Amino acid sequence: MAAAEHIRTQVRKGVKAHLAAAVGDLNVHYASRIVRSFQSDNFPLVLIAVTDIPRPSADPTAPIVERDITVSLKVSERTAFEDVEDRVDAMCLRLEKALVRPGDLGFGKHWGWKVGATSAPELEPLTEDTLLMSVVMPITFTVSTLDTDPSRNINP
Repeated sequence: MAAAEHIRTQVRKGVKAHLAAAVGDLNVHYASRIVRSFQSDNFPLVLIAVTDIPRPSADPTAPIVERDITVSLKVSERTAFEDVEDRVDAMCLRLEKALVRPGDLGFGKHWGWKVGATSAPELEPLTEDTLLMSVVMPITFTVSTLDTDPSRNINP
């Protein structure tokens, strides 16, 4: 029997698989991928980060805990083209369409799914003739997990 994974890991893998299938020509990665042989041709880029806030039950002996989950998608484009904002907005629109009703993401039941407001674009010069533009798109929802051992959360 495989070891159970923390709910953040389950969510990260589920969202990555869904986005890779729905918008496969974007490069969907975890942040840790950037430090391991990341190449400049990996743009356009979507980085997935998952945070959770546990909300314990009123019954301290209950093994079920609700967790408010936030998936942050950082959408980046490295470009020398004009109108990079339009290119990033177009990527965000494709992601929003893929995520508005994502269906089964492989990590169990979730509720309150909401795609939040995208941040304002941030420009960062990489070289004299190339820019990196990034925006962050948050997705929030709630899951219930078994929390008898926080390192082995399972979404029932």
